[in-house]
Amino acid sequence: MILLKQNMLEAIERGDIYLSRKVSLDELNPNSINVSLGKILKTYTPFKIKKTKKGLMFVKTKEIVLDVKKKNKVYEYEIPEEGVILSPDMFYLGNTIEEAGSDVYIPMYEGRSSLARLGLVSHLSAGFGDVGFKSQWTLEIAVQEPLKIYPRMRIGQVYFVSGSSQYPIYKYEGKYNGQNGPQESKMYLDYIKKDEEYINELEQDISVLKVKMMTATSDEVDIYREKIKELNDEIIKLKKEVE
Repeated sequence: MILLKQNMLEAIERGDIYLSRKVSLDELNPNSINVSLGKILKTYTPFKIKKTKKGLMFVKTKEIVLDVKKKNKVYEYEIPEEGVILSPDMFYLGNTIEEAGSDVYIPMYEGRSSLARLGLVSHLSAGFGDVGFKSQWTLEIAVQEPLKIYPRMRIGQVYFVSGSSQYPIYKYEGKYNGQNGPQESKMYLDYIKKDEEYINELEQDISVLKVKMMTATSDEVDIYREKIKELNDEIIKLKKEVE
């Protein structure tokens, strides 16, 4: 069930909904809370800011390829008061000024429909929050046409959904909790963890082979040495990827 205006205000007063600023009943939408765009943008694409007759504009300066297993480099820009024009051939990360979430309800984010009608998307796939998330929301921003945006403008809304009360609540403790400002992808950490676990398994295999070598024949020793070399080469390769 989506919480309505009065339900949200009561939940805020009880502390069941966390919001970093105070709101009155008049400031709430029928079933959501407005949130605004912070002043910092991040992008994975190298860029320059060009002065045009329409205003300052992002211009891509280099084509890139991102890698889900790597920590990709990001470039930061502070939106000036006069605004900046976003380019359709770039992708941006922004954030809500407000911190919003709950230890009781499921927080959800939706972009503002008036901006969608101008071709701006402020979340691509991460509008679904988790119980226990109480931070600024990172926004995945893309535009269909060049569009000027401004700091502190209304960008979207957060709403809250009640879950089943018959089961215990498990709070979100993931890598994005407590984020401040636009947060780039941390997906590479998933691979680092898997690689570290695999390295430990390979090292254990090497230890087993070394024990076997102590009672092995000369032919078997040569086989074990070759296998240990292969495993060590694999470990070196994985450690380079982790770095």
